Amino acid sequence: MRLISSLPLLLITAVVVLSTTSAYALPPFKGAFDAKYVKKSDSEDLKAAFKAQSCNVCHVKGKKKNVQNRYGHELHEVLEDMLKEAKIEKGPKDLAKDAEGKKQLLEMLGKAFDAVAKMKAKNGTTYGEILKGGQLPSQGDN
Repeated sequence: MRLISSLPLLLITAVVVLSTTSAYALPPFKGAFDAKYVKKSDSEDLKAAFKAQSCNVCHVKGKKKNVQNRYGHELHEVLEDMLKEAKIEKGPKDLAKDAEGKKQLLEMLGKAFDAVAKMKAKNGTTYGEILKGGQLPSQGDN
C-alpha cells in the first residue's frame, strides 16, 4: 500500500529528472569560441578577459557548471534546437567523442555563435557588437 501511495511522487520525480536539460561544459565550446572570436580579434582587452574568465564566458563563476549566464543560456538553447532539427539524439558530450561527431559539433557551434551574436544582451547591445568592442558577452548583461 505504501508503494502505491508513493507512485505519483516517483513518477513526478522521474519526469523532472528526465526533462531537465544539462548545460554543456566541454572543451570544444571553449576552443570554438577562442578560434572564432578571441584569436581573430585585435583587442588585447578581449584576449585578457577570455584568458581570465575562460569557462565563465558561458557559465557563472563560483557556481556549478550547469549554471549558465545569459549568453551561455542563449547558446545552449540555440544548440539544443539545432540538434533537434538535425534529428541528432546524442548530446554534445556524446557527439564530441569521435572525430566525425566533433566535426559536426564544431560546425553547429559556429552557426550557433552566429545566431547568438545577433541577439541582444540586457544592455540592448547585440552580443556580436559587444565582442567587436573587445568585451566578453557577459559584459552586456551586467
